[in-house]
Amino acid sequence: MNGVLLIAISITSCKDSVQHTASNPASPNNTYDLPDRPFSKPILIDSANRMIQSYLTSIHPDVNNDAIKSLIFDADLLREYLNDSSQGKIRHMKFLFAHRLSYINDGHFGQRPDSNSNALTMVLIGYGANGNYIYYNNSYALDFCQPCPRECPDFGTASGDLLSQ
Repeated sequence: MNGVLLIAISITSCKDSVQHTASNPASPNNTYDLPDRPFSKPILIDSANRMIQSYLTSIHPDVNNDAIKSLIFDADLLREYLNDSSQGKIRHMKFLFAHRLSYINDGHFGQRPDSNSNALTMVLIGYGANGNYIYYNNSYALDFCQPCPRECPDFGTASGDLLSQ
């Protein structure tokens, strides 16, 4: 699970990435480099691929064929949630690693699964500028990330492990 945590932290915070929007003159805007945006920043595809390849190498997918390579989330649900301002504007998203309920219900509460795709998911929750959580429909967080390799796309550029254009 440490490898999964490492890649998620790397991709969501990107603070250690050398190539940010400001260093890329072809970038459409540089608003991500403002001081009030300390979190996610765009990175170039080659930097992202280097980060992803490092993680994939660390989990040995040739031996551990059930290790999580990625988690897939429904974009329409996320858009609906982000666009609902009835409880306030979501300023940031928090991605929390969690055990799948099926893994817990099978008697594995509190057991470390490493990167087993049958065991791990992410719970997504937004929060406002005041630091308070903003719940979906007042009492829900978002879940049901589909693990890849079990639920990977079968076609298109998203079917590969690395980013391609």
